[in-house]
Amino acid sequence: MRASHVLVAALAALVLATESRAQEGGLDLTVGGVGIGIGDVPRVTGLRLNFRDRNLEEVRGINVTIWRPFSPASGEVHGLALGVPTTGAARIDGIAAGVFGVAAEERISGIGVAGLGIGAGERLEGIFAGGLAAGSGGTVRGIALGGLAAGAGD
Repeated sequence: MRASHVLVAALAALVLATESRAQEGGLDLTVGGVGIGIGDVPRVTGLRLNFRDRNLEEVRGINVTIWRPFSPASGEVHGLALGVPTTGAARIDGIAAGVFGVAAEERISGIGVAGLGIGAGERLEGIFAGGLAAGSGGTVRGIALGGLAAGAGD
């Protein structure tokens, strides 16, 4: 196995192993809120790894998730929201990327790309591409590209 595959497998195992602790807040490896949060740690400046967000408040840095957040999605990601395979939040500012999809309850501002679809309930602002679709229930300011469809409710 390549070193990158071993690292990804180790991170996935660590996130899954701490998922049971997510009900208790996850594993907070931060000092003054800066560092690494594993599981459903509400606030992190640095790296946050979680299976599925429930209590997200704010991430400044990188938020990596395996599955979409519980509904309604909460919190903000400022930096990189990475879904392996999908991710989301209430608001994402920066770069949003998902193997399958990315969704925001309210808005995504910046650059977004997803293998299947990317969307926001209120607005997309920036450049977005979805393998099948990209869109917003409200407005799109910028460029939205979709393999089959791209659109906005307003």
